Parts: sequence; C-alpha cells; structure tokens
Amino acid sequence: MERIVYFEPLFTKRREKLVESCVKLQRQGKNFIYLLPSREAIKDVRYSIIDRNCGMINSTVIMFDELERMLVEGVISNDRVIHEDFEAVIIARIFKENKDKLLYYKKVFNKHGFIEETRTFIKVLKRQNISSEEFIKRISNLNDLEDSILKIKLQDLSLIYKEYTDMLKKYSVYDVNDISLKAVEVVREGEGEKVFHKIDNIIIDGFISIDEVDMKLIEKICEKSNVNLYVNISFKNALTKGMLKEKIANRFANMGFTIEESLEEVYEISKDIKCLCENLYAGKTVEKAEAVTINSYPSISVEVRETARDIKRLLLQEEAENIAVFVNNKDEYIPHLISIFREFKIPIEVVDNMAISAAQLVRNTINEVFFEEENKTVGQWIDCICENLQDYSLEISELKKKVLEESLPIQDMIVLKGYLGFESFLEGLKTSFKLCGMLQDLMPKEDIKELIRSSGENTPMTIENTKAAGVKILNTDLARGTFYNHVYILGLNEGEMPAVSQSRGILNEQDINSLINLGISYKDYELDLLKEKIRFNFTLSTARKAVTLSFRTSDEKGGFSIPSSFIQEVKFLTGINYSRAFTMRDRFELKFSDVMSEYELKVVLLKSLFDKYYNDGKEISYEEKLNIIKAYEKDVENYIYKGFVEYHKNKEISFNNYEGILGEKFGRFSEKNKLSISAIKEYLDCPYSFMANRIFNLSYVEEPEDEYNSMEIGNLYHAVLYSYYDGLSNYEELDEERVQELLDIEIKKMRNIDQEPEQYEEFYKGVHENLTEFIKLDLKRLKDYEKKSKGKLLRPAILEKLFKNTDLFSMAVVSKIDRVDLEYELKEGEYIPTGRFVIYDYKKKNIPKFDSILSIKDCQLTIYYLIILEELKNIPQLRDKTLECMALLYLSIEDRGKIKLNYEGIYLEEYMKNLGISKKSPFDKESFYVFINYVKSTIEETMAKIKAGKFNYTLECSAVLNSYANISCEFKEMCRYNKSKVVNIGLKNQE
Repeated sequence: MERIVYFEPLFTKRREKLVESCVKLQRQGKNFIYLLPSREAIKDVRYSIIDRNCGMINSTVIMFDELERMLVEGVISNDRVIHEDFEAVIIARIFKENKDKLLYYKKVFNKHGFIEETRTFIKVLKRQNISSEEFIKRISNLNDLEDSILKIKLQDLSLIYKEYTDMLKKYSVYDVNDISLKAVEVVREGEGEKVFHKIDNIIIDGFISIDEVDMKLIEKICEKSNVNLYVNISFKNALTKGMLKEKIANRFANMGFTIEESLEEVYEISKDIKCLCENLYAGKTVEKAEAVTINSYPSISVEVRETARDIKRLLLQEEAENIAVFVNNKDEYIPHLISIFREFKIPIEVVDNMAISAAQLVRNTINEVFFEEENKTVGQWIDCICENLQDYSLEISELKKKVLEESLPIQDMIVLKGYLGFESFLEGLKTSFKLCGMLQDLMPKEDIKELIRSSGENTPMTIENTKAAGVKILNTDLARGTFYNHVYILGLNEGEMPAVSQSRGILNEQDINSLINLGISYKDYELDLLKEKIRFNFTLSTARKAVTLSFRTSDEKGGFSIPSSFIQEVKFLTGINYSRAFTMRDRFELKFSDVMSEYELKVVLLKSLFDKYYNDGKEISYEEKLNIIKAYEKDVENYIYKGFVEYHKNKEISFNNYEGILGEKFGRFSEKNKLSISAIKEYLDCPYSFMANRIFNLSYVEEPEDEYNSMEIGNLYHAVLYSYYDGLSNYEELDEERVQELLDIEIKKMRNIDQEPEQYEEFYKGVHENLTEFIKLDLKRLKDYEKKSKGKLLRPAILEKLFKNTDLFSMAVVSKIDRVDLEYELKEGEYIPTGRFVIYDYKKKNIPKFDSILSIKDCQLTIYYLIILEELKNIPQLRDKTLECMALLYLSIEDRGKIKLNYEGIYLEEYMKNLGISKKSPFDKESFYVFINYVKSTIEETMAKIKAGKFNYTLECSAVLNSYANISCEFKEMCRYNKSKVVNIGLKNQE
C-alpha cells in the first residue's frame, strides 16, 4: 500500500508518469480512479489513457463531486436533492419564523442580498466540514468583550444554520453540499468499499487547494481502505511553494503520506516562459523574454480580431488544437470570438453558455406574473407560469422538428434551449417546494417574481458546443497540467483578471480576521488574490513556445480601462514594453497583406480604389461610382438613403419621421391612451424625449445592488406620510412611535438590496430623521394656521388619491394627487368645510422654482387644481359651497428650514399671512384664474400635438445649449438635435 505526495517543480513530467502508471494498471487487469479539478484536464488525461491503451475499463477520470455522488448512490437519491435556488427560499422562511430571536440582523433579515449572503456563508461552512453544532462550539471560544459584536452576529447565523439543517432533516431532503458531507459519513462507516473494492489506485492531480470536506473524505479513505493513493502537486515555484506546502503537502504528511520531490524530467518549454513562470512575483527580473508579447487594443472587437489574425498566420505551421485562447470575461468576449473566428474560418473548440433568461419568451413569461392577482400559493404561481409558457408550445414543436433536419440559427436555438431549460427549472423548483411541504404556502407576487427572475439569470443553457478539433477557448481555472504551443491570454484588465471582490458580505474585515482564528475561511481577499495569481502563473506555464498577453485601453461603454496588475508584474519582471499599441485609427489602416477574410478584402479594395481616384485627381461619374461600390456591397442603396437622411438632418428646415414626426397613424393609437402629469411635463420639456420614453419605452433605470435610488426613497416617504395622516386625530404633537412603526412596515415592502448592516443603519436613520422633522414642522404649520385664522382648521382630506379624468382635456389624464387640505370652521359645535382648500405635492428634495411654474415648464400643480376642482364638487359637504383655492404648494421633505418647511408655488395674496407664506410673489384672484386658463389652453395645444404625432426635438434644448450646467439627458446619444438645422430654421423665420 503506497501513499505518496509528489511535490515537484513546475514543468516536471509527473502527470505523464501517472498516466503511464494507469495504462500499466489497465494492462494488468487492475483499476483506478483519477481525480482532477477541471473538465479540460479530465479530457486531456482521459484521451491520453484511451489513446495509449485503446480504451478504459472499470476505471474513471472524474472530479471530486462525481466521486462523492458515486459514494452516496443508494443513500441519497437525486429526487431528494433540492434545487439550489430553493435554498434561499428555505433560509428566508427560517429568518421570518425566527426574527424575534435575532440579536443583530433584525432589520435586514428579509433583504434578498442578505439572504443570499447567508446562503453563501452556510455553504462555506459545509465545504469546510463544519456542522451547525461544531459552529456553535467555535463561537463559544470568542472573547465576550473584544468580539462581542461578532459573537452576536455569529449567534444569529448559527441559529439559522441549525434551523436550516433541522428543516432538511425533517423532510429528509438534502442540498447539493450535503452530498460531500454524506460521502464522508459513508466512508467513515465502512460503506465506501462498494466503490473501492475493485480499485487499486486513486490519483489526485492538479489541485492548488482542496476543500476541507474533500480532505476529510481522503482521510477517511486512508483509514478505511487499502487502496494506493497518489497526490500530484508538482507546481512548485517561488509563488506557489508556501501555499501548496501549508495547504496540501503538510496535511497529507500528517496522514502518513511520503513527500517526494526528486523527479527531474521536464517538458520541453521555452526557456523564456519557464524563467518567467519560475520567478513571477518573486521580486526578481528576467534577462530576456522573447517568447512573451504584450499588446494593447482599444476595444474587445479589435483585440479579438487582431488575435484571430495572428492565429490565422500561425495555422500555416501549427495545428489548431495546439493553440489556446484564455479569457475569463466570457459574457463579453465569447460573442466576438465566435463571430470573428468564423469570419476568418478558424476552427474553435468553445462552449457558449448563456442564462435561460436570454430567451425573450422566458422574460415575457416572467413579466406576465405582474398581471396576475396578488394572493396565490406557490403551486398556483408555478402552474400559472407553466400555463403562460405553454403559449409557446406550438412554436417550440416546430423548432424541435426543424432541429432534427438542419442546424438552427442562433436566435432559434436560444428560443428552443431557453424554453426547455425554463420548463426543467420550473419542474425542479416545484418538486423542491413539494418535498418541503411549502407548495401550498402563500407567496407575494414580488417574491415569486424575484425568485424566478434571479434563478433565470443564474440557470445556464449551452447554445454553442463545438466539438470539432480547433483552437481552444478556455478560462484560467482550466489551466493546470495541459500544454499548447501558443497561448493567448485576453482581457488582462483590472477587475477581470484578477477578478477578486473586496466585498466582505455580511461581515467586516475585522470579523473575517477573527474567523480565521476560529479555523473558518470566509471571503479571505488575500488568499483569493493569491489563488488568482497562481492561476495566471499556471496559464502562462501552459505555453510551450510563445505566450501573448493583451488588454484594452477602454471599456465597451467608452470609459477608460487600465491594464491588470498581472501585466505590470510581467513588464517589471521582463523589462519588455508593449509589442503592439493598437489604436482605433489603426483598425482602418488595414494592408492587403494582412487581410484574413472576405469582409476585410471588400473593405481594403474599396478603400484603395477610391484612394486611387483621389490621388490621381480623376473624376468619375455618380453612376460609375455606384456601379463600382455595388460590385462589393449589395446594400449600397441603403447607405445612399442614409446619406440623404444626413442631408435632411443638417439642411432641411422641416422635420420628418427621422426627427420624431410620427404623423396621423400615431394619432389613432393615442386615442386609446391616457397621460400622466409627468408625461405632459416631459413633452413640454422635450417632445423627442417623450417619444423615446413614453412611446417606445427606451428608458432604462439601472438599480444599484447596494442602494436605493431617489424614486424609491421618494415613494417610501409618500407611503409613510399617507399612512400617518390617514385617520390622524392628534394634530398637537408628533407620534414618534407611529412614525417608526409605519416606516418599518413600508421598508419591508421595498426592493431587496445587498447592503451591510452599517449602511442600512445609516440609511434608516436618515429616512427616519427626515420624516419626523418634516411632520413636526408640518404640524406646527397647521397649528399656526389655526391661531392666525382665529380658530379655523386646515386638515388633510384627500391623500395619495389616483384620479382619471376623461372630460377635462381631449385625452384622458391620470394623476395621483399627494394631498389636499380643506379649511374647516366651527359652527354650532361642529367643524364644517368652508370651501377653501390647499393642494400639495411632496418632493424628496429639490422643488421647482417659481419662474418654471410661471413659464409652464412645470404645470403639475395647475393640472392638479383643474382635476381636483371637479372632484371636490362631488363631496356632499361642499356642494353648496363656493370653492376657492388658497394655494398650490410644493413641499420639500429633505430640504427643510429649522423652524419651517421649504415650499414654492402659487398662492393668493389674501391668504398668505394665515398660511405662513412670506415670499413676495402672490396672485390676486383675477390673475390666478387668468393664469389657470392660460395653462389649460397650453395643455390642450400640447395634447393636439401629441395626437398629431409631433415629437420633434425642441429648438432650445437645455441639455445642448446649457452644456456647462451639466444637464443630463438619457437619450442624448440617439437624439437628432442638430445646431446647423436650428440655425437654418432661425434664419428662415427672420425672412
């Protein structure tokens, strides 16, 4: 019985020797299990054994998780393993049931980001073979004084971990991480012989770290079996030696393994590359590195195109399978790699995965949940989603038939794979709910939508899987023990490689350091960065002859992008500068000798042809030019049309559909629609922006994962103020308990975000302070009114009410009016309304200025007045009263004075004193009604333009003309605004 760890230098041929030993075993009728860390390494070793032995019998080349599944076969059936996304559902339920027992995380327990981080933390504990009972024991070792905060944090987490474990046991189900723990238990109890009794050797090869649970499994195999065990960590160099010795070699030595470091036979590798890999991050320099190239490019497409050009040249002397391209940012790079390599007719081996949510039908099905009723059980929700999905069954049936006869276009493949993947996911999710007795639980619409949406984004589908031999497209995690003559490492930009997050999750840096003392490794940034450095080192070591590194100088949105620290280290080590610093201009200076595709040939020929005419000073007719171009580009008429568009954009004084004139067709469509006040204001600001946002729905609001946006906070303020004033009887003083209670209720309804407790506390404190101070000053204002008006009361009568008016204008108008206060006077012992009222609109912080109200750039309050006037007439107590508006006011919630609220608006002079208004821009009654009628006629004209489909940009665009004011416009990039055209229109108007 042999137990050996091979701890030898990088590039030694230990894997070759181990593969040879497996071949010999097979020829002797013996068997082996060969464990590797990646699919690429598995394929390499498996093919090597099969090639040398003409097959493989009763032996296997697999990963640790596959060995563990073999061990638990018959103990854990696949139908008792819950869906991974369902783990978060269970944790959320446990938090809800135990919220009163929480000591630290009471205010964030229901946040999606926090639940996901708790799920990750539990997974980390399981991978480190720490049970809930063991975790509680370790927490007790913390110092009550020095680690008091950390201790209560961990006590909360230990409570959830224990309840989570107990719940899985209660329903006899397992999560995917339980399989590893159960495998250890199976071997410990002597039941592993069902797998090992026919196995002679187990080889563990290519690991830079082994999870604690897998180390425990190996330890139990050593105790319970006589199988030979060989561990290969022959990656020793200046960078890896310390970690490999501490994390792996010493651990195995403690199990009784012999450590061997004697093998001298090495692979044939370029001396430059070998020297680079041996000295990376060792603080030394390398005399020369001719086999190493560093290139910079302006964009991903240029980086991929020039890499493909180099590879195309290499294929004259190399086989495609001897070339590898490593890239970690696959989401952005893979589409370019596939399209450009196809254009260059370069064979590639690549697996193109994308989320099932990439299929439009999946997104549509998820979005349709919005239109369902609020209260449904989980089972009803999933059945409802499945029914919606069945609307596409006919289309899918046709695609299934088509795929058997021909290769489907990529878009059709996305539809088919998305449908099948989503259907399978829903089935698995429903099974998980059923196993845990939760299928009949009620689930809010937002919760089921978030669960399905996030799962859809995390569930992959394989769209492209090219199995033919070709250039390999890999990520750096697959670079261990495999070799290629030429290696290209793309996307070496900071944040992509290395891609190590400094986010601490649910704990802070001090907490994480304290956990290390408890033997728990969680979000260890330094360790993760070291592993990234080792992966990069191994990626360099896969190159036998040459390695090319490349990075981008800008990101895909045009922002500046900096090279990775790995690039800087290689530059420092070798002293080499960039071999090629490609610019955007260079991409248009393509030479005939560099052409690699039909497309590039057309581009070069056309350019050279017209350069010839230009340089020779020859004139050719329009028809000749058109015929020349047609020979190369069939779509030339389209380009000519675009030229006429540009002419119109610059010279014509009229507007057309290019600039937003949709015409009467839109008019018929608009009759069915209703307008909000904000939509009308948006049209008055910019008709073109209105069209892009309201008609074509092109607006995109990116929700940060770790904070709420202004609209969400504003909605929170509105909700709490509505609930506070609704039914309020005590106007004398602030009810602070009521404010806090209402705030807690409304915050729970908000979107789940990833936020640390300290950030949440700061957010909560700020919102609470703003609301309490605003209500205090508002109550003071109402009390002052009572004094100044000699006993009359001003009280909220209408709060956050949605109105739809179809009679006021030529189009229906919908608005939600924040608040209307009625004036009451005491008559015969009863307060009755006088007919006077004030209309308010809450603003989070900034309120419109008076001049914008006067110039109708802001018409919100005026339209509120026109709508509310009709509504007040229907109130029985006001039917015989003369209705009179005292003021239309904007109130700022966050921007307050110390003794009074900040306001702006329109107010009648005679009521200024009672309302506490000190500003000097009052209206008398006559001018007030004149202004109201003027606004009404302006709105009518606006609606007539909307119905006529006129959405051309405004001539006095503030975002363009006042660029110094930094006025933002999200449609700036697509806007047709043209200063030349505006000048022409101005000159024409002066004639």
